[in-house]
Amino acid sequence: MTDSSFFENKNILVTGSSGLLGSWLVEDLLNQKASVTGVSLDNTKDQLLQSKKIIDKIENHYIDISSYEDIKKIVSNKNFDLIFHLAAQTQQFLPQDDLIILESMKMEIPLKLDSKGTIVKILVNEGDLIKEDQNLLEYVDSE
Repeated sequence: MTDSSFFENKNILVTGSSGLLGSWLVEDLLNQKASVTGVSLDNTKDQLLQSKKIIDKIENHYIDISSYEDIKKIVSNKNFDLIFHLAAQTQQFLPQDDLIILESMKMEIPLKLDSKGTIVKILVNEGDLIKEDQNLLEYVDSE
């Protein structure tokens, strides 16, 4: 842990601010009296910031950081002391990839996508009992 006064009154940009690591970092920086600007792809993943009751304590921007022009607007409009880059590309799968492996009666059953896609959300945990017609995940076609 750093000296608690190090981040005080610093302007800090956190990419991936709504993710697991990003939300914890944002919370810690706010506790250390930093001014935090967060960047996330969209507001659909703000649950962690909302549950920590810190979403209104940071300046949020919803952009794709692969857009040079969008990130340039944010960075050039504010004099950041530090930038923490925690944004990550979500897992992408090709049709031949094993997406999920179900185990049933000691047999492994691989599930595959019909087309290239990106997983948005996993709806089950390892060890869960799966019911007929239960959705296991949400994904978006990439083609």
